[in-house]
Amino acid sequence: MQRRWMKTVLTTVILGCSAAGTQALAHGWRTEGLMQTGMCPKKDAAVVILSKDPYCGAHHLSGDACEARWKAYWFRTAQLNEFLESCRMQHWPEHKT
Repeated sequence: MQRRWMKTVLTTVILGCSAAGTQALAHGWRTEGLMQTGMCPKKDAAVVILSKDPYCGAHHLSGDACEARWKAYWFRTAQLNEFLESCRMQHWPEHKT
């Protein structure tokens, strides 16, 4: 009974993580597409950039692989934040109130 319960919980966690990962990838592709077309998303709040240690820990990276992937992530996220800032500035009077 306990073994079956543990297997069910583990399966649920694995499926949940893979679904979350898929959504994150899809979101990334959508934002890349929006940046290329210049279309602003409805939610244009800045994206938090993780520092290197939490990023590499979450992706199970270390050493040179960690450094390279984190730098690429940081650069893409900074570009996205710059794009989102320009989107916010397009409707600045709406936010002024």
